[in-house]
Amino acid sequence: RAKKVRFFRNGDRYFKGLVYAVSSDRFRSYDALLMELTRSLADNLHLPQGVRTIYTIDGSKKITSMDELVEGECYVCAS
Repeated sequence: RAKKVRFFRNGDRYFKGLVYAVSSDRFRSYDALLMELTRSLADNLHLPQGVRTIYTIDGSKKITSMDELVEGECYVCAS
């Protein structure tokens, strides 16, 4: 079952976030999720190196696999 989560860009306070339905059917691996987030979130100003890491919204925990994502939560994408 897909988990609906919202991703924000680190350092972009005006960005409202993107909601994704994350599932192993849609993304074969954590790296595939990072590549998709890079495609949709990164530009020259924000995340110029692409999305390399995902953190909980308060920055307290680094997410290292799709299993760690929690339904309805918000996460921050960083380079």
